[in-house]
Amino acid sequence: MGHEPQPLEALSTKVGHAGWGHNQHFGFDVGSQLAGHESLSGLLALAVCGRRFSAEDQRLLDDVAAAMTVTDPRIWPLKLTRLVSSYGRCLSAVAAVNLCIERAAVGHWTSGDAAAMLLEIDRRLRALPKGHDQGQLEVLLARMVAKQGRLMGFGVPFRDEDERVVLVAAAVERYGRHEGRYWRLLERVSAVMQRVCGVPPNIGAAVGAVCLDMGMTPAQASRISVALGQNVYLANAIEGAGQAPAVLQRLPDDCVDYQGKPLRRSPRTQDKSRR
Repeated sequence: MGHEPQPLEALSTKVGHAGWGHNQHFGFDVGSQLAGHESLSGLLALAVCGRRFSAEDQRLLDDVAAAMTVTDPRIWPLKLTRLVSSYGRCLSAVAAVNLCIERAAVGHWTSGDAAAMLLEIDRRLRALPKGHDQGQLEVLLARMVAKQGRLMGFGVPFRDEDERVVLVAAAVERYGRHEGRYWRLLERVSAVMQRVCGVPPNIGAAVGAVCLDMGMTPAQASRISVALGQNVYLANAIEGAGQAPAVLQRLPDDCVDYQGKPLRRSPRTQDKSRR
């Protein structure tokens, strides 16, 4: 006798339900509660966090997305986007860059790593006796730099400041979010890092602080940052697919220098008597 088949595990979802003329998304009616009320950034934040954000939060996220719009194809991971799109398909390129950006040490994903670092700094400072945290912040950061070599969210290549941070800071000020717990902490950490190490904050730290003050976790900060950066990937993927440059599909032979072992013919091919 054969074995009785085991019942399959039932899978649940909070994401949505396709009803008869009424689609649900995280419990909200799309037609009456979301359409006409949510921006694209609001829908992305809802997808990442499973909750709706205020209209002001959505506008701040819109400004963050605009500040992060740096589309120069010479920047990694946009080089990857151009390489994959050179074969003529833009969505394949977008898929490739999203696959490679997760948990990468550069790019949009670092917002979550910077947020986690700010949480750890905040935890350690709160464990100190009241009034002692200011002097200990420099000691704490020095120890972290000595152990890690660099702090995620700090360091700007080839220039004195990250212009994207300037734009995000202006938006934070405009919406009165400059008194947020983690934004104020970022300002304190940035002042010490600039004074002691000569290292300014980059966009990862700024977005990480904004997301923490919105109640997001570090993982959610990474995901919303990547979601808000899709316009950067898409623009390069579309242009790259349209150009489909042959030079990215195959390097000219005179640009390749083979450094391996010399070619070897098998004895069978050199034995004329066996032909």
